[in-house]
Amino acid sequence: MMCENCESHVKKALAEIDHVTDVSASHKTHTASFTYSGSLDFKNLQAEVEARINKAGYQFIKLIKEHKMEKRLTVEGMKCPHCEAHVKEALEKIPGVTQAVADHTQNLVTVTMSQDVAEDVLKESVTQAGYIFKGIQA
Repeated sequence: MMCENCESHVKKALAEIDHVTDVSASHKTHTASFTYSGSLDFKNLQAEVEARINKAGYQFIKLIKEHKMEKRLTVEGMKCPHCEAHVKEALEKIPGVTQAVADHTQNLVTVTMSQDVAEDVLKESVTQAGYIFKGIQA
């Protein structure tokens, strides 16, 4: 991938695979990522991804399996997009947190992690940022 147009071609190719969501691609890092919730085993999924990438005109190198965890936090006190950004920034400083997406209209923050992060660590981060941590949704 050499440009944003290439990124869109790769994203489209991956998004056409059943049960693939959250597709992203970066020509700067020459990587693409996605979430897969289907029933193919890793070997067959890799073959499907390789076929789609090659058909789109790009070279497939390898598929890396990552286990991501997600927690949904109830956080009160966020009133606007600026508040969302403040909570996001605080949570993303925690080792193991790969992404935090805040929604002030629902008092919700979805935290994606590469490893488990204890509830008290998440709570401390939110509290230190000036917001009220109400708990983790089930």
